[in-house]
Amino acid sequence: MGMDAVDTVPKLLDHRGYQVTKGDLDFLGIPIESVRAVTEGQYPLGMSADLYLRFVHGLFAALEREGVNDADVRIQGSSVRFFSGEHKAMVYSRASIYQAYLDSRGAEAPNPTLDSIHETVAKQWPEGQPRPEARPFDVMYVLGIDGCPSDYDVQVSSNALIKLIRKSIRENFSIAEADEKDLRVSNRSYNFVEKVYVANHLLYLSAWAERASRDLGRSVTLALFSSSGPPDTRESTGGLSSHFRDDEDWILQTPKGN
Repeated sequence: MGMDAVDTVPKLLDHRGYQVTKGDLDFLGIPIESVRAVTEGQYPLGMSADLYLRFVHGLFAALEREGVNDADVRIQGSSVRFFSGEHKAMVYSRASIYQAYLDSRGAEAPNPTLDSIHETVAKQWPEGQPRPEARPFDVMYVLGIDGCPSDYDVQVSSNALIKLIRKSIRENFSIAEADEKDLRVSNRSYNFVEKVYVANHLLYLSAWAERASRDLGRSVTLALFSSSGPPDTRESTGGLSSHFRDDEDWILQTPKGN
């Protein structure tokens, strides 16, 4: 492989067609080889091949200990796409930076901090020049807006896991099996199982996520859905949806026997 090939940034576009540059990667501290690994399906940003292997094996072991074999597992978000979804717009104005800092940290940015972030953004992506519309991986952390780096968004779809949660709730809180139809476990707005139920009733899976978060230095977040996966919400949201896209998704596992 020649030097030009080594230095060439793989083609990665956000939803408006902005293409990642070498300057972007230098600013974010992301090696070209890590971006190449993502485009080739080897491992997500922020990991190495060895860390990814440990991540995947640990997840599969946790699912096995939960006793399920119908799980469909995918990674969503910027760690495997470089850019966040279009619902997370990149911040450029002083007002949008101020609001993002407040949303992330629950406190207002001191003026010197706000000045510094605004100046850094303007220098890296000047107004009137091509610049990303969606947030690149780790950008909010690098800018000092977020206190933590970008996370790993793990989407698990499994009727068996939901059945385990319902059974555990029924047994621990003395709910009659006949009344289970009244037991709502999914979030009304987003259809994923309420995260408190995952944490309290899927102990092996939750322990894996905590251990992986420590190993990787990034939060590993779990979103649990029924086996059909997240609903297709493109029509109601104007395109935003995390439903199954087998030709685009980063798939770790599909149900055994399928």
